[in-house]
Amino acid sequence: MKSAPLPSRYENLEELGQGGQGVVYRVFDHVLSREAALKTLPRRLDSQQAREFFVREARLAARLQHPSIIPIHDLGELPDGRPYYTMLLVKGRSLLDVLEARDEQGERNWSTTRLIQALLSVAQALRVAHDENVLHRDIKPGNILLGKSGEVWLVDWGIAKDVLADDPMTSTGVTKGTPAYIAPEVLIGKPATVRSDLYSLGVVLYAILTSNLPFHADNAAELIASVLRDPVPPLECDNPELAGLERLCLRSLAREPRDRPESVDSWIAELQAFLDGVRDAEQSRQAADELHQLAGSMFARHQGMRSELARLEEELGDLESVHPSWQPIEEKEALIALSKKRDELHEASWRSFLEAVNCYTDVLVHSPEHASARASLTDIFWSRFLDAERRMEPLEASTYRVLVERYHDGQLERELDGRGSLSVEVEPPGCDLTLHAQWERGLVMTDGPPLVLGRGRLSEPDIAMGSYVLMASAPGRVSVRHPVWVGRGEKVEVAFCLPRAASVPEGHVPVMESEVWIGGDAKAMNSHPLRRVRVGSFAMKRFPVTFGEYCRYLDELRAERSDELEIRLPRTDAEGMICAWDDSLGGHRAFAHLPEEDDYRVRIGENWRRVPVFSVTREDAVAYCRWLGDGYRLPSSLEWELSARGADRRVYPWGNRIDPALAHFQSSLATEPEPGVVDAFPEDCSPYGIRSLAGCIQEWTGSDFDVRRQLCEVRGSGWSVSLVAARSAWRGGASASHRHPFLGFRVVRELES
Repeated sequence: MKSAPLPSRYENLEELGQGGQGVVYRVFDHVLSREAALKTLPRRLDSQQAREFFVREARLAARLQHPSIIPIHDLGELPDGRPYYTMLLVKGRSLLDVLEARDEQGERNWSTTRLIQALLSVAQALRVAHDENVLHRDIKPGNILLGKSGEVWLVDWGIAKDVLADDPMTSTGVTKGTPAYIAPEVLIGKPATVRSDLYSLGVVLYAILTSNLPFHADNAAELIASVLRDPVPPLECDNPELAGLERLCLRSLAREPRDRPESVDSWIAELQAFLDGVRDAEQSRQAADELHQLAGSMFARHQGMRSELARLEEELGDLESVHPSWQPIEEKEALIALSKKRDELHEASWRSFLEAVNCYTDVLVHSPEHASARASLTDIFWSRFLDAERRMEPLEASTYRVLVERYHDGQLERELDGRGSLSVEVEPPGCDLTLHAQWERGLVMTDGPPLVLGRGRLSEPDIAMGSYVLMASAPGRVSVRHPVWVGRGEKVEVAFCLPRAASVPEGHVPVMESEVWIGGDAKAMNSHPLRRVRVGSFAMKRFPVTFGEYCRYLDELRAERSDELEIRLPRTDAEGMICAWDDSLGGHRAFAHLPEEDDYRVRIGENWRRVPVFSVTREDAVAYCRWLGDGYRLPSSLEWELSARGADRRVYPWGNRIDPALAHFQSSLATEPEPGVVDAFPEDCSPYGIRSLAGCIQEWTGSDFDVRRQLCEVRGSGWSVSLVAARSAWRGGASASHRHPFLGFRVVRELES
């Protein structure tokens, strides 16, 4: 189209665009030496009425002074008589363009919050117009321009109405504008009001929040009918932080004007309150991010302390192994100094842990849903929970579990449930298998009903975390009880061959090769550190060696090696020999040194044969094993602990709780402490079925207690020992040549794995 001739003041640079009410050019103003926008009537619309309407628009817009209303610079006539006005040349895109680009995932500069801030500027410009008694009447995304630097302009005041002027061009009954944004009352011919403009603002807000218009139709008539008839669809806003605007938006779209906000001032106040909250939230997020970074560095420092603490613990263990407890203080200065350093670092490490956790929780004070802080706290507490669980500290583990459940937001649901899998393969093929969960009844862990039955193979891909006993039997083979622990999310595989009947001596219990946790009982003196070990197969004597059994050994020594007999006789410093030859028996007898009327000798009677042998040295015990034959020996430290605890690291052979009535301790009898028979306390039984491991008699093992091999390791409590030693991880030490009235032994025999 041919450009319009312009006054000499202006030089036409290009046509910017045409609309229903005018055409706009980019021009250069020679008087002010700047570019401007010039708007005039297109020739096709030129008429006297249109010219009057155009001039009215220019003068009305010139009355309105606000940064979001484009200022008018000049009003005049072109050489052909058409009116024009010039205004500030603005560069940007319409809100409509931005919304369409956002729907196509092509808009990155204008977030929803930023668009709402732009709409606030539009409302503030509208307030200036309303204060001047001017209604815009055509508020829509196409009439809102957005500049590259964040500028916002409400444009096109062509159908604006001066409510105080008698203007036939804006009289009632003349409906102009875009139907989707026009208030219902205006669509039916009623006069526009302040609340009509607020309706249009509400439609724009709805579009910003949902990327949709509240009403749709294929043509204008159907659209108008929908606006007048249908309820406003609920807002489907993806961002929960914007939900606070739903009330303002829906009130603005109320069909009845009286149900909308009463003024643009109240509309602005609600929008501003929301944006203030967004700004405060953003400031809180920024503070939270800074605190999260600080918490991360604090926790890294704590982790460094823990690594140094682990190194010190290892160094301290090496020193303790070369410094016997009986050494004078001055010879243990290095040990004491390192122990003090360890204690100080432990306190500092714990303090640093609490400081880091407090810092992470401070993050959540600023931003309760801060995902990174919640994830960090989850990781920290999950690690502590697993560690407490490994150390068998149920109260501590329960505390950390509660904290994990508070912060993990569903991410560790499966891990917290703890279910694992179990596969079993036992030779020979076709042997009978049953699996029994371990249940606590009273204070004792017992076998529950069989969970699964199998023939040689068993597979449970989804099984609850916990303690089980696998029972296996086959003709010609020794039946086996094999404890199994299914750890948290653990895949457990069990495979072994049932021992042949001839390979397991009578009175012995097979313990099949296992990979288990050993030690780690902080309440058991000298407990091994917690570690995973593999222990080979063996058969352990169900009960400690008794006086009856040991006396048969003494009988053979008397007959064949009399020179060794006196060395191997059990005795105490106070009472002398405990065993002596009894002609009436034709063999050795225990407690023969006691008068026949002695209370204990009367009570024990002929049951002396079932009393555990005591007051024997470890050398005596080793000699007894040699007498039994090849393959017999004392159990190692790990074998003894495995036999007592099984796979679930229970504290005592029968479970995790103790009472003097469960085993033979110093406080178990109504009388003064005295030896008793080995089978008197049936509850003192391990998951393998091995008896009297906690009480009755302390037992020599085949292991050394210290690295210098000056002491031999002993295990268990006894008839004259307190409950403290009953914990299965407890370890004591004694010289191999010492005799104690509370110390005996039991034997194991090698089994092929």
